[in-house]
Amino acid sequence: MPELRSLNPWVTKDWNADEAYAPTYHRKVQDLADLRNRAPSMTPEEHQRFSAEIVAELQKEEAVVMRTELVKTLATLPTEQSRAAIQMAANDADAYVRRQACLALAKNPDATSLQILGQVLANDNDTDVRLVAAKSLGQFRDPQATQALAVAIDDNNPALQHTAMDSLKSVTGKDYGYSASAWREYVQGGTPTPPPAPSLAQQFKENWWWW
Repeated sequence: MPELRSLNPWVTKDWNADEAYAPTYHRKVQDLADLRNRAPSMTPEEHQRFSAEIVAELQKEEAVVMRTELVKTLATLPTEQSRAAIQMAANDADAYVRRQACLALAKNPDATSLQILGQVLANDNDTDVRLVAAKSLGQFRDPQATQALAVAIDDNNPALQHTAMDSLKSVTGKDYGYSASAWREYVQGGTPTPPPAPSLAQQFKENWWWW
């Protein structure tokens, strides 16, 4: 992992030598992290300037890890240019970048972000990306988020089902546990009876299945 290489003094020595010729990956990542930390105290003019610079970098960057870091940084810069680039990143060729874009979209819960996350949840071919989209939709307090999450209630992947139902709890304020039938009835306009609380044995099975 590139982030752990800084613990190796030989690698650090090589980085220092490389810095004489061009910024290294490690330096770029650190600079972006510093920028994210400074973003809340920046002026609107600085937000605009850095957004333009980072979007330009994102458009030409080929390395997946760097595109991910760039999208993460754009999420801290509240500009229209940043938001547009993040929305485009939700269709990136790489799943890691798409996942980061979903997280970034949740930080700006507007109608466009909701629509894009709904499309990702319904159509993306990577299960992990869909999981992040489902979790991110839990940040929206909008009936449209309920409908977007409905597509995962009967998904074949139990993890995706549970994530969607957890988000539905956040969006609606209702709690139908992990009952697919109850949630299905609710999103169709019904008023299902909440399921009984799970037994201790059921809770153990749900929370400790991986032991």
